[in-house]
Amino acid sequence: MWTEDTELTWDNYGDPPFVDPDMPMNALTSAKPTVEMTSMQKGGNVELKFVVETVFSPRDSWAIEKNGPDFLLKQEQIRFDIAELFSRKLRKALQDYTYSNNYAEEYIRVYNRIVAERNDYQALYDFETQYGGNQKKQKAWAKEVEKSLENFSDYTDAEFIVNARITPGQTEN
Repeated sequence: MWTEDTELTWDNYGDPPFVDPDMPMNALTSAKPTVEMTSMQKGGNVELKFVVETVFSPRDSWAIEKNGPDFLLKQEQIRFDIAELFSRKLRKALQDYTYSNNYAEEYIRVYNRIVAERNDYQALYDFETQYGGNQKKQKAWAKEVEKSLENFSDYTDAEFIVNARITPGQTEN
């Protein structure tokens, strides 16, 4: 789970499932936003309770060298921070959305959109930093991600509640 104080170490990583000499990366961090939603009918509304967390999976994270260079571990830390950034963006998007009777489908669409944005952002990060090989770019990205995390500091609470307005006569979830 991501926290302000979470610093990854090589001890968080397992062995790679295989080693391909043409593989562009020396480590993989498996971290992503997760979301749980529960609902409760309250008069003409449905109260939606969300829990959005950033989860790191040691089982799916690996490193070729367990004592790799510091810049490579920093690369992986930034990946984890990017996952938290998109958890915050997801929290904001879920809170800003105007829900209807189809709230279950709607929140999944919001989640899928944010995950797609994260995947694109992550791919750009990997490309521009050359998987950590371009340390100048990596430092610039570290500053960018840190600034973005600050810009979304209002969305650090994992748990929040929003309301969906139910229209009588329409199918409810």
